[in-house]
Amino acid sequence: FQPGDLEIIQDWFGYHLVLGLAKNTEKMVYLWGGGGNGKSQVLELIRGLVGKDACAEVRLADLKIQANLEKLKGKLAMLGSEATPDSDLETLKMLVSREPVSCNPKYRDPFTIEPECLITQASNKEPAFREHSDAMSRRVVPIHMKHDFRTRDAGRIESIAAQIVADELSYLVGFALVGAMRCIQRDGFVPPK
Repeated sequence: FQPGDLEIIQDWFGYHLVLGLAKNTEKMVYLWGGGGNGKSQVLELIRGLVGKDACAEVRLADLKIQANLEKLKGKLAMLGSEATPDSDLETLKMLVSREPVSCNPKYRDPFTIEPECLITQASNKEPAFREHSDAMSRRVVPIHMKHDFRTRDAGRIESIAAQIVADELSYLVGFALVGAMRCIQRDGFVPPK
């Protein structure tokens, strides 16, 4: 992590816990960097923190298919690995802003969902959204993960997130609660400039 990134992660984890108690600051987190640097482990920690049933496994590219929006109903987290900024940007903006979104599932009548999920995506490449305004750059909190844990001497522990969730969940919750308190004090998720 870069200086300040661990605090961003801690606040982001905590924001999942106090989503209804703090205002929506209209942000999403985008983890990026080469393979073997822990992006997937961060996603797994979010799954463990809020529960798999509270997570929708939806990548940004999946937003191009209207039927996928149904997966977000009642979820706290929209997680996607191997993401790409190639997405339906208008839908993504609405999801980050938590505005009502029309869902058009196959063979059923369309309906509207009011998303309450926080969006965390991970990819090898830096997020670069194709738009003419700064609407996405204002909403995206990019975290460049540079360390490569693929070598033995890099301190890699296989499936560390699964081990933390299984054996040290109380520490993960405590870590997130510190971030949750900051989010309540700041009235939302406010990453450093």
